[in-house]
Amino acid sequence: MERIRSDRILTQNGVQAGYVYFENGRTAAVTAQELPFEREWDRTGMIVSPGFVELHTHGGAGHDFLGSAADIVAGCNFHLMHGATTVCPSLSAAPFDRMRQAVLEAKQAQRDPALLPNLPGVHMEGPYLSPEQCGAQCVEFMSDPVPEQYEGLLARRGTRWRGGRMRRSATRTGASAGTCASMAYCPRRGTPTRCTATCAWRSKTAAGW
Repeated sequence: MERIRSDRILTQNGVQAGYVYFENGRTAAVTAQELPFEREWDRTGMIVSPGFVELHTHGGAGHDFLGSAADIVAGCNFHLMHGATTVCPSLSAAPFDRMRQAVLEAKQAQRDPALLPNLPGVHMEGPYLSPEQCGAQCVEFMSDPVPEQYEGLLARRGTRWRGGRMRRSATRTGASAGTCASMAYCPRRGTPTRCTATCAWRSKTAAGW
C-alpha cells in the first residue's frame, strides 16, 4: 500500500491533515492513522483532493479530440496536469464519418499505455442538434437522427450522446443499448428544447467497448 501525506486533504467533511492510502489504483483510506505502507509522497502544505471529472472538453494543449488517438492521449494527459483524473472527450458535430472515426480513435487511445487519466467513453455533441440550439457548432452539420449512423456506435457503449431533436425511434433504440434519454422543457416556448442521451460507462480497464 502507498500513501500521500498532507496537512490539507480535501474531504466531504472539510480540510484535514493525515494520509490518503491507496492500493491497486484505488483509495483505501483517508485518515490520520498510521497504517502499514511501502511508499510515501510527502505533499505537506499542498492541497490533496479527489480528481476532477471532465465531461465536456473538445481537446487540450492544441490537440483536437476529433483527431488521432495520439491527439486524444496528449489532450487527456494535459487535462490530468490540471487535476482531471477522468476525461470524457467531446466530439463536435462534423461529417459523420469523421465523428465515427474519432470514436474508434478514442477506443484506441483508451488502450494506449501512454494514457494517464481514465477515459471512460466519448461525448457525441451532435450532429443531432436543433439548428436553432446548436451553440457555436456549424449549422451545416446538424441533422435528424439517422439509425444507420448511430446504431453501430450505440452498440459499442461508452458514448454519451446529445441531440436537440431526437425522435422516438432514436431514443427507443438508445434505451435498448443502455442509453438514458432526458429532455429539457422551455416554459416560454412550451416545447422541448434539448435531448440528452447518456450511455452506460465502462472503466478504462474493462474488456472492449
